[in-house]
Amino acid sequence: MLGGSGPLLSVNYDRRFRNRVNGAGFAVGLGFFGEIGVSIFSIPVSVNYLLGRNSHFLEIAGGATFISARATDIFGSGSSSGSLVFYHINAGYHYQPTKGGFFFRGGISPLFFGGEYVTSYYLGFGHNF
Repeated sequence: MLGGSGPLLSVNYDRRFRNRVNGAGFAVGLGFFGEIGVSIFSIPVSVNYLLGRNSHFLEIAGGATFISARATDIFGSGSSSGSLVFYHINAGYHYQPTKGGFFFRGGISPLFFGGEYVTSYYLGFGHNF
């Protein structure tokens, strides 16, 4: 997934609580972003609900993401690191075939941390079994 609860790039496992395409479920993922001098690792976890029929759904989700970041001075004179937990709410469109295959999702995801919030957007795709 790009953006959203990841917050940059993440790989997620999403499953329904019951053996059906819509309804309540959960998602858990791992994210990483690295660039010269900076690395960010994330673990997003959420509960979600797919509302709709056939292959077209409204996706509503909420959860928390743990983030650990490390920055290193490019001259090697020092480094700093830290971690935090932020909360997210997702609302968007989710296309998923009822018999498996390619799925797509996208929407808006406000991120809440320390009394502040940032509006983020997300896009995701993958294969449903």
